[in-house]
Amino acid sequence: MFIAFSRMRFRSRLVNSVASWTLGVYLITDHPFVRELLWTQWFAFDKYYQTRLPIVWMLAISAFVFVVALMLEAIRKSLFAIIFNREGVFERMWGIAVHSIGSVSNIR
Repeated sequence: MFIAFSRMRFRSRLVNSVASWTLGVYLITDHPFVRELLWTQWFAFDKYYQTRLPIVWMLAISAFVFVVALMLEAIRKSLFAIIFNREGVFERMWGIAVHSIGSVSNIR
C-alpha cells in the first residue's frame, strides 16, 4: 500500500496546507495539560461507550478536536508569518543589533 501511494502524484493546496499543519495539531493535542483536559475532563470516551452509536460519537468528537486544533495551528502560523516575515519585527531587531554592534566597533 505504501509503494502504491508513494508513486501517486497528488497536488492540492488545501491538502498540502492541512498536511503542513498536522504536526502542530499533534503537538497541541499531545501536550500533557491539554491531553489531560481533553480526554479525561471534557471528552472522556468512557462516557460514550453505553450511548447509542458510540463509534459515531467518538469519531465526531475526534474530528471536532482535530478541526479546533487545526484552526489554532493556522492562527499560530499566520501570526508567525506576520511577525517573522522579511520586513517583520525580527529583521528590524536584527538590523538594530547589527547597527549597534557596528557603532560600538567604530568607537575603538
